[in-house]
Amino acid sequence: MSKRNRHGDPTRQAGTTRRGVLKGLGALGAVGAAGGLGLKLSHAQAPPMGGDGPRYLIVLAASGGASIIDGPLAIRGSESANAGALNTFPDQLVSGFDGLPFRAVDQRREELGQIPVTFEANQSDFVRRHGQDMMVSTWTRTSVNHFIGQRRALTGNEAWAGRTLQEMVAFTHGQGFALPNVHLQSGGGFTTPGTDRSLPSWCFGEVVADPGLWPLALDGAKGLVDAPPPGLLAKARALRNDQLDPNSRFGQVFGASRRIKHWKSIRGERQQAIEAADLIRKLMVRPSSGTFPLNRFGLAASPAADRVRQVFPKLEYDPLEAQAALAFLLLKYGVSVTVTLGPGGGFVYDGDEYGNALQSGGLPDNSVLNTPIAFDFSHNGHRSVQAL
Repeated sequence: MSKRNRHGDPTRQAGTTRRGVLKGLGALGAVGAAGGLGLKLSHAQAPPMGGDGPRYLIVLAASGGASIIDGPLAIRGSESANAGALNTFPDQLVSGFDGLPFRAVDQRREELGQIPVTFEANQSDFVRRHGQDMMVSTWTRTSVNHFIGQRRALTGNEAWAGRTLQEMVAFTHGQGFALPNVHLQSGGGFTTPGTDRSLPSWCFGEVVADPGLWPLALDGAKGLVDAPPPGLLAKARALRNDQLDPNSRFGQVFGASRRIKHWKSIRGERQQAIEAADLIRKLMVRPSSGTFPLNRFGLAASPAADRVRQVFPKLEYDPLEAQAALAFLLLKYGVSVTVTLGPGGGFVYDGDEYGNALQSGGLPDNSVLNTPIAFDFSHNGHRSVQAL
């Protein structure tokens, strides 16, 4: 079966390292689903949150596509009259589970497409732990490209007034949060904004390019050498906002545009809220070190950084772990109500330098953390990439 059958449980699509991310978020106590949202489709301001508090949504974006018959709906060879022609597995590789409709395929592979690395894929352990919380859904539709398919997954093919799922959660539960909707990855259809521009500006996604460095941008003065006193900085901002910008030629021509108003709202009340909450410190997942000397500039790691790093020890070189670490902190400190994260297109390898490892006879077992172009690498090695 081609990997273009993009069906299935999102946690299944996430692959081996994606499982670790979800496990890590759960271990840290992050809330995972947006059940019972009662999403609002009016164009009014978002209502106040109910007495049971906000709802949180974590979107784990799996680019490419997972094949459900390579996992939870695997077919045993003995069950098919055309086992040799179809994507079936030897009976002994397919596990079933009492009380669950799912299956699992445990494999050990010697290569990942053209990458010589041995790895094990233990799906059965995942289903045993999470089977009661899983849903596998088939999908019948016309073929579309990746970008459109990803976008449809979050807009219902523009069914919700052109809004994305993240924007609706932010609109319904994010009023009063500093950054309700944060995208920890960029590019692709999972992070594009919706088409309903009548939403409040704070509903749209804030893109984070580098989770380790991004917190440094959350204060206008902290961390600067010879930083101005807060009172002087406030006076400078007031001069800019009240006199310089409105009287500039640019301000007179474009000051009434929607985009300029959006920008002013970001650097106004939202910036003040971010600085007042000391997010430059609370969201700093990286510790002070010789190459990242926070202490030298009067900064420090987050109070939760040590605990986060215990769960995500590879965050300095695994982009997905770095995203997950920051995602947890955004939820823990009440900054966001929805976070979007996912693997990128880079080859991520856990171990010594890649070239040296190849010259010495191959990569260590289970050392590939992310395949090139994620699930799309299925074109180069379908069964091994789906297993990983």
